[in-house]
Amino acid sequence: MMKGVWRKTHFLLAFGSSLFLFLASVSGFILGIEALLDQTKPQAIDSLEDHSLKTTLEALDTNMKEVFEISISEKNYVIVQGISEDGFEHFYVDPKTGLKINSVTPTSPFFKQIRSFHRSLFLKNTGRIIVGIIAFLLILLSITGLFLLAQRIGGIKQLFFLTKEKNIYRKTHIILGKWFFIPVLLIGFSGAYLTIERLNAFTNQESNTKTYAKGEKILDLNTIHLNDIARVSYPFSKAEDEVYNIELKDRVFTVRQGDFSILSEEIYPFHHLLKQWNYFIHTGESNLFVALILTLAALALVFFMFTGLKITSKTSLDLLSLNKNNLKEASVVILYGTETGNSYQFAKRLAKTLRKENHSVGLTSLNNYSIFPKAKTILILAATYGDGEAPSNADRFEKRFNSSAQPHSINFSILGFGSKSYPKFCQFAINLQTLLEKQDNFSSLMPLFKINNQSETDYYSWEGMVINKLK
Repeated sequence: MMKGVWRKTHFLLAFGSSLFLFLASVSGFILGIEALLDQTKPQAIDSLEDHSLKTTLEALDTNMKEVFEISISEKNYVIVQGISEDGFEHFYVDPKTGLKINSVTPTSPFFKQIRSFHRSLFLKNTGRIIVGIIAFLLILLSITGLFLLAQRIGGIKQLFFLTKEKNIYRKTHIILGKWFFIPVLLIGFSGAYLTIERLNAFTNQESNTKTYAKGEKILDLNTIHLNDIARVSYPFSKAEDEVYNIELKDRVFTVRQGDFSILSEEIYPFHHLLKQWNYFIHTGESNLFVALILTLAALALVFFMFTGLKITSKTSLDLLSLNKNNLKEASVVILYGTETGNSYQFAKRLAKTLRKENHSVGLTSLNNYSIFPKAKTILILAATYGDGEAPSNADRFEKRFNSSAQPHSINFSILGFGSKSYPKFCQFAINLQTLLEKQDNFSSLMPLFKINNQSETDYYSWEGMVINKLK
């Protein structure tokens, strides 16, 4: 029962968020490509932690007439504003030599538009809220998807083994779910957090500011590395009492130029650090490997929607189609239990064949079991889900069966579908056979018949035996 709730929840979440999630995934994939391209540019510094602030300041003093500001971008670019032999410049610099690498150029208008669309769908605050909701739904989709996957393959431990699945769309869905569960979950969490942060949800958290007397505490620039720095603003003049503003990831120092003594220290609230970490996790802008994983995860989300649609079109939507069968008049009732839709397809094929044999046939799912006034034969085609469980449209059959006594004696035959790759091959069909054999007014036409991996040859063998029995 709970598995059916999780499955319906997963389906409704995917269906309800599909359009926005598709747009977010495609735009996220494009931005991932941008992040990958940015990390291949010459100004992307691989190891900022190997460069101290003191070394960079000295290198710039050697090569520049005057420096106004140094900033470290999210992409690991070291950017300098200042005056060189060529006048005022704004450029990317090698932090070791202080030499210019490239002039700073504006972001591509295309990527700028895509980023704006990804963040707010061009709808400003309303769009940000929608994107945040979609990110939260992505978290729920990931969790429900993992739960369903564990149920299907027989437990969490099976996640670490090869995927046993014949249907290519379902197999792709499962494999991508295994590989990208954690990246997709992190994308959802980080996206939701960044949305909340942009809506100023943490404005009540204040910084902690400390002040020091001149000479009380000296800042050792050798211990500060560029990977910790966001921005360094230079003093306005060479006077010893003028100050540097050195902004790190978690705090800002005001430092006296003359002796580098700290005059004040502003420590950011915890949410500021969380924002930076979530931005890094969500964009991967400063790390080639993370950017690659996120780009592939965005692409995987598109494939999740495609494969999910293919699976759904074969099961949920198909199973919702109205039945033209008159179950109250049918002498032969076909019941099916299916998770992927394969058993349903065989059930329809059987119904068509029996009608050609002039039988009055009714067709419905096991969960729709009720009293069939004129039924003489019940044929059950049942797949097994996960670790020997009932499919979602058959998980209420036993309860309905026990509360619906048929008015006539019934002949029955059960066809089980499963895979011998799973330890509990056709277990649900076995359970049904045991249940019906215990009933005084139910008689088995023939022994339980099991089919491995939807073998059509085996199916036609069983179908032929059923037709002969009914004659």
